[in-house]
Amino acid sequence: MPIDMDLINKELETLNNQGGSSNLKEVKFAPKPGKTKIRFVPNKFSDRMPFMRFKHHYNLQPTVTCLENQGEGCPVCQYTIQMFREAKRENDESKRALARELMGSERFYAPVLVRGEEKIRIFAFSKTVYEKILGFTQELGDITDPNSAPDFIVEKTPPGTNGLIYGKVDVVYDVKTLQNPLPLAPSQAEIDAILDTCPDIATLYNKPTSKEDAIKAMKTFITSDNTSDEQKEEDKVASMLEETAPAPKKEVATPPAPAASEETPNIEDEIEDLFNN
Repeated sequence: MPIDMDLINKELETLNNQGGSSNLKEVKFAPKPGKTKIRFVPNKFSDRMPFMRFKHHYNLQPTVTCLENQGEGCPVCQYTIQMFREAKRENDESKRALARELMGSERFYAPVLVRGEEKIRIFAFSKTVYEKILGFTQELGDITDPNSAPDFIVEKTPPGTNGLIYGKVDVVYDVKTLQNPLPLAPSQAEIDAILDTCPDIATLYNKPTSKEDAIKAMKTFITSDNTSDEQKEEDKVASMLEETAPAPKKEVATPPAPAASEETPNIEDEIEDLFNN
């Protein structure tokens, strides 16, 4: 049977719509120590909001993309809450430590052009930097405008400097281009070509994880950890897996399952409350 050229063309179109390479090493902007001049650019895949946020459980291997990103209940977050509750009730520091390790962390993402390059990269940053960037947007307007927005300077302080353990990344606007904005490139054709290289942030950083895979990774982490009463924790995870397994289909109509919003929206608040008290 001959190759279906329509499928070939569709596959090429899909790859092009993903902004080219999906290799994170190629598209990720990793600031080097010192100062780097960048330009925030429009998100090709999100016209109204160029910035994106995703939550991950980084201590699990492989890293688990939190199911809350898809609006679903996350078994790792639910188990984390359970551990915090038990730790508080039993005054058990080992459970509190386990919960802290399982907690998800949010990272924030924006497409940027590193000055001197011709290809858009993805800048991943902390909540503190994100709040600062949003403040710039409120102050200056659309900081992604390819013709009138200013450049920005990313300053990375390496670990060990001024007593910093993990180093620090900060962002400030470039005063010179704030007063005299420079276009992204000399011509509109060059600007369009650059903007077309924008990677799909969601495709790269929000790859779905199934509940079964999330629980499997959590179970592996817990049973390989040198905490006390490992078998007890393993049994709890196994029990959770049974609880979250899909129920067998029935011929009779069944009432709809509770909406995810009944449980998941307050997970972060519950974790913070239990963590701080």
